[in-house]
Amino acid sequence: MSIRLARTNPEIRKLSLSQLKGKWTGPVLAALVYMVISNALSYIPIPGTSINLFGDGAYGSEVQLPILSTLLGGALAIGICLYHLRLARNENPNIGTLFEGFNQFVQSIIAMVLISLITIIGMALLIVPGIIASLGLSQTFFIMADNPGINAIDAMKQSWEMTNGHKWTLLKLGLSFLPWAILTIFTLFIGMLWLMPYAYLSFANFYLQLKGHEPEIRLEDHLV
Repeated sequence: MSIRLARTNPEIRKLSLSQLKGKWTGPVLAALVYMVISNALSYIPIPGTSINLFGDGAYGSEVQLPILSTLLGGALAIGICLYHLRLARNENPNIGTLFEGFNQFVQSIIAMVLISLITIIGMALLIVPGIIASLGLSQTFFIMADNPGINAIDAMKQSWEMTNGHKWTLLKLGLSFLPWAILTIFTLFIGMLWLMPYAYLSFANFYLQLKGHEPEIRLEDHLV
């Protein structure tokens, strides 16, 4: 049985903006560090981890396997979720928070591999199952950030249960940031440094609602 969400998506976004008011410097810096590391993991080549598509002929192309992203991406995902959970709880995270996910290194790899495989298989089945799977497992890294001793499988199960009845609402929350993401193209993507904290904090507040917890800050105290 799904819980009734206390706030609508617009209210969650307003709350998140109010929580960022006067505190943008830290989250923007965290977004920069996270984006630099994540992009570096995607482009750093590792000898022997590439494959040739369509053979070695004129139409062949070499593709680098995302080994580093798979190995380290889960830990970083936990770290960025933990950073914004602490913001949502009116705490004071720092850059070091981004790396606390490495305390769950093995479980983070398991979660990353399983979520990727399930989503890819779902996408291969006419896309919609992949979207449903992605939404159902979307809270996994928030759960792992919030419960350092939990294993990946249990976190994934909890995520699926928590999102029961709320996947459509979560999808609409994610899509609401799409126009802003498109606009960052005109800033050469520099605007992503501000959009990322806004979006992640909104997802953190959404997670807290799914968990049945209300942030310590009251929305009405921060709206003008």
